[in-house]
Amino acid sequence: MPCSPSRPSPATPGVSRSWIYTQTDLKDEIRRLRIQYQSEPSTPVPRGQRASDDSLRRRLEIANQRNRELADENQRLRRQLACALGQNRSNGRDAPGEQPGHRNSVTIGPF
Repeated sequence: MPCSPSRPSPATPGVSRSWIYTQTDLKDEIRRLRIQYQSEPSTPVPRGQRASDDSLRRRLEIANQRNRELADENQRLRRQLACALGQNRSNGRDAPGEQPGHRNSVTIGPF
């Protein structure tokens, strides 16, 4: 993103806008950059290179399926963790970092 008086460069802390406006060469360069970035139209992707609607739908289906798989895996791992923590407690073992005889409550996310 170009530097402008309304958005001073983070590399130049402590520089006031009023000082920048007094520097003709900086002010002219800011104006030039603003015009350059505003006048550059985005180049559209040629029609032959665009993804088809069917291709985009398929990619969305795949992403949604992966999301469901990951949600299922998270649920399975949460259950495994809950079982392991329960077994540790019933066997009298303390969790790592836990002081003997002192139990911390553990909340495990949605199932």
